[in-house]
Amino acid sequence: MKYLLALLFLFSNYCFSKDADNKGLDCNVEITESSNKLKKDIGQKKRIILWFNNGKVTQARISQLMLEMGYGIEGLPKDKSLNDFKYEDNNYLANPDFLTWKRELKFGDIAWINEWKVNRKTLILSHSYASTDYKEWKNNMTEEQKMKLIHKSFRTGQCTVFTDFKVVEKYLEEKKIEIKKSMEENKI
Repeated sequence: MKYLLALLFLFSNYCFSKDADNKGLDCNVEITESSNKLKKDIGQKKRIILWFNNGKVTQARISQLMLEMGYGIEGLPKDKSLNDFKYEDNNYLANPDFLTWKRELKFGDIAWINEWKVNRKTLILSHSYASTDYKEWKNNMTEEQKMKLIHKSFRTGQCTVFTDFKVVEKYLEEKKIEIKKSMEENKI
């Protein structure tokens, strides 16, 4: 009987720990901690849509900044395969308890570091974000002085799982409408 229970436990854990490919998370998060000049962000709420496939993950997004960078209004991801994501920082790691990934971006003198973690049992998303402007850094600064220039925020929230990529497409379509409306309101 002990062996039967042990096998049952192993198989149930194995079933749970399979990868997250072809699934998405629809998360409602809130900024719970923020450092330096942006403490006013605490309490700010946001909806985040994540899509997992082929060992990669991406946040569904479309923004004014993306338009300015030449991505166009179609947003990301372009399709559910995520085959157009060639960078290692889009890979996620999976174990029986968590999905984790890290993304580092640098544009000119500004750098962003995003670290993500999803509890697979509770579907709680934790996201830490740090950014800094290297133009403000001086060669003779101490690490403590440099740390004061780094903006950090932490957000957390509850997610639900979905398997239909149409949820991502609908979200991007809603964002397109918001951006187009905002652009139409411009006076110049």
